[in-house]
Amino acid sequence: MTHPALQKAMDGCVRLAQAAGQVGSPDPIAAIRQIDYDPQAIEAYVQQLGTAAADLDKAIEEQEKAQAEHEASTEGSASDSASAAMSEELAELRDERKQLDTLINEVARIAQKMDELARVASDEILTIAGQADPAVSMVLDGSWLEDAVDGPVAEETVHLAVADIIKVCQATQDEVAALRSELNAQMDAAETGGQAEAGTSQGGPAQSGQSQGGESQQGQSEGGPSQGQSQGG
Repeated sequence: MTHPALQKAMDGCVRLAQAAGQVGSPDPIAAIRQIDYDPQAIEAYVQQLGTAAADLDKAIEEQEKAQAEHEASTEGSASDSASAAMSEELAELRDERKQLDTLINEVARIAQKMDELARVASDEILTIAGQADPAVSMVLDGSWLEDAVDGPVAEETVHLAVADIIKVCQATQDEVAALRSELNAQMDAAETGGQAEAGTSQGGPAQSGQSQGGESQQGQSEGGPSQGQSQGG
């Protein structure tokens, strides 16, 4: 699933992409696709964490009930030892729940940042494409080939617009990748600590994103953002 803002940016670059093909510039829509952010994957992971939190809440409630029943029905040193063990287990469950809350908050924070990045990138891309549209019109109607003065200017404008969009996409992807690394670290810490097993065992959005990121690297080697900058600049 592509973020709606990025889809809007791709839709707004259709004419520019057509003009880019005419003048031999990279496809700006392909560059936008290199932004490796799937909001649906993160939403699914948040749901997994919510399920894990509900399971922990239930376990804590059952442990509290069991401990209360034990303390009300037994006495003596054996009872004290069992009560202490139950108290320790309850404390561990509460600590695990607290750490899970921290993870949930961190995932939500990172998701919000990724969402903001997608929206800002979309706005920048649409602005660039809009400013280049007069030149795009000239290229698409073919008049740039006949006008010795304005034709080269229109061609260069299209090249520069594509190059600028590629730069926006690359910068955005770099920030998304940094956030994904941060999310990976949070997931690893959770898994190492033993909390949120129901969520982390599913692979989460970070692992999903990494596999998509391989496509991004392939796309760049075939004419993606890094190659496009040298062509478009």
